[in-house]
Amino acid sequence: MALNNAGTDLGETKGHENRDMVVIDGSLLEGGGQVLRIAVALSAIRGKAVKITNIRAGRKKPGLAEQHLKGLLLVRDMCNGELENAHLGSTEIIFRPGKITSGTFSSKISTAGSVSLLMQIAVPCALFAPGPCNFNLRGGTDADMAPPIDYLKIVTSEVFAHFGAKFETQVLQRGFFPKGGGEVNVKVDNIQTCLKPIILTQPGKIISIEGSVNVGGSCPIRVGHEFKQGAESLLLEEFGCKPNISVERFNAYCPGSSFLIVGKTSTGCIFGSSVISHRSKSPAQQGEEAVAELIKFLPGQSCLDSFAQDQIILPMSLAAGTSTVVCGPLTLHTQTAIEIVKQLSSAKFEVEKISEMIFRITCTGDPPVLAMDTQ
Repeated sequence: MALNNAGTDLGETKGHENRDMVVIDGSLLEGGGQVLRIAVALSAIRGKAVKITNIRAGRKKPGLAEQHLKGLLLVRDMCNGELENAHLGSTEIIFRPGKITSGTFSSKISTAGSVSLLMQIAVPCALFAPGPCNFNLRGGTDADMAPPIDYLKIVTSEVFAHFGAKFETQVLQRGFFPKGGGEVNVKVDNIQTCLKPIILTQPGKIISIEGSVNVGGSCPIRVGHEFKQGAESLLLEEFGCKPNISVERFNAYCPGSSFLIVGKTSTGCIFGSSVISHRSKSPAQQGEEAVAELIKFLPGQSCLDSFAQDQIILPMSLAAGTSTVVCGPLTLHTQTAIEIVKQLSSAKFEVEKISEMIFRITCTGDPPVLAMDTQ
């Protein structure tokens, strides 16, 4: 029997009957923190209570880590919800949302846990608030196993803009492994009517390739220039031109560096690839590897990179209309996102295999009622 901090059976309801609660198996498919982020965000947006079991059951350390817990608490605060059994290591939680509110919110991860993952759970909720939301988030900005903050700032924000969603990110300080200590401010504009469906089916032609290298703490600036040189050499070989790659130093508690390379096309598609520095490889080699990943999509038939693929599933499900996206083979994260959305909404997804490497995702959205519409 799972109990909350007061010793109450988690099956006991508070304002909702058990039959109204959606039970999500946290070990489903990808089985990681993504299940939590999507399920709790949709719970808040749709006003449906959720019980999530088997949280991160297949991981080396099952249950909630600090970054997962802080994400849950952030959404709880945004909607004045009730959260049961939420503590480090917990493998089962219940979340009962209230109405999403606008305002200023903050969250701090004491480790290098990713602030990007905090954004992934908070930004969708903020879109459906009655007014703008501002966030101050602290933790890791450039870490393994999560997109770097620049990917969300540049790539995710532009992809979301196709839906009519707008958010802006300001990086105040970088946070690298193992100390973290990064800080970002995020402003999210609430949508006025509903999210728009998107049609991303034409890859178009390459119109720009740009990159940025971020060097933090005591990491030598030459490391950044070596990243740049490695990236430039491969791009020159593939496309016959040098991209615009900046090298910038940031304040950071511990040394580190990261690299993001972004390609844009004539039809509004955007692709990104990133790498966090590791001592096992030279910066030049890692710069080449990031570019090699980008080249998989430029030029090609896909309209999204594999990292943005799963991130569009949630807004597609919330849009008022039918969205269609052409992409590469569905990642496990994307498959997981679709399954969670199906359990918490009436959105309809269809996946069509066009070729071995190209797929079409179509979604008929199930738009929620906006908070402002209920006042």
